[in-house]
Amino acid sequence: MTSKFATICKKCGGQGSMTIRIEWRLDDEKHGTGESTWLIDCGQCGEVEYL
Repeated sequence: MTSKFATICKKCGGQGSMTIRIEWRLDDEKHGTGESTWLIDCGQCGEVEYL
């Protein structure tokens, strides 16, 4: 799942190039349990920031 939103990268100052993503890690596929990690990454410099 990804979506773009307007924000400024703290590392390079790039504006409007940040993408928010959710990474899922399943502990048990049968029951669908696990955890998700929210992060944003910059399309210009590649900086990743975990939320």
